[in-house]
Amino acid sequence: MAQMIQLQNSDKTLRRMVETCRNQNEECVIQDNQNRPVAVMMPIERYESYQAYLKQKKKNFAILDTVAEDLKNYEPDFIERQIEKAVQEVKADAKKQ
Repeated sequence: MAQMIQLQNSDKTLRRMVETCRNQNEECVIQDNQNRPVAVMMPIERYESYQAYLKQKKKNFAILDTVAEDLKNYEPDFIERQIEKAVQEVKADAKKQ
């Protein structure tokens, strides 16, 4: 879970960054003492969109994991033959249309 910071308890620089996110709808990169980027502050809408993307990505990869699990008991040659058969069927259907 994300750490929450009350804006009233922050310094001027952080408040300015928040205003930039709010008013200009852009990200702010936070750097450490060696000027290395360590964090990003972004508008909440972008954060929510990113979280939704990660959730969908997780679902998509879970489907691939399920398929891989289902296929593990089949010989690779059998799978290749089935794929080739399906490709030929699709090509035949395309020619008909």
